[in-house]
Amino acid sequence: MGIPMLPVLVAGVLALLGGAFFVWRGRLHGTADREFVRRSRTATAEVVDVVTVDTNLVDGELQTVWHPVVRFALPDGQVVEAQAMYGTDPAPTRPGRREVVRYDPADPTRVALAQGMSSPGRLGPLLVILGAAVLGVGLMTLMLWVLLALVLRVPA
Repeated sequence: MGIPMLPVLVAGVLALLGGAFFVWRGRLHGTADREFVRRSRTATAEVVDVVTVDTNLVDGELQTVWHPVVRFALPDGQVVEAQAMYGTDPAPTRPGRREVVRYDPADPTRVALAQGMSSPGRLGPLLVILGAAVLGVGLMTLMLWVLLALVLRVPA
């Protein structure tokens, strides 16, 4: 009984493609976050609410991602209320707290907490690390395929 070699090859190629995709997305997120932080300004904001934005099924349980809604004043006195671009589980803060936020002066509704797990710059590196791990699995799978198919000449 032979080892089915085509699925091993396909799995390796798919893992390489998936890993490359995660690395690419992580670099895009990282670049966008660095640009946001570079051009952003900071303000002290009041957290007026924490809302559920994403609910995902993870390991059979619902996982909720909580995004703060903040209210702060711009230097010209205009008051802005906006939902943060990033969220976490558990909730990154609670209503009534005062938090330092970063906002885009060109669009003050683009806002994020300045510190903590829901601040800019967290997702990009995580995706790059995940992508590198998947790339490693893909490379090991292809090395296994080469070893079995070409070196040991295991029939398909």
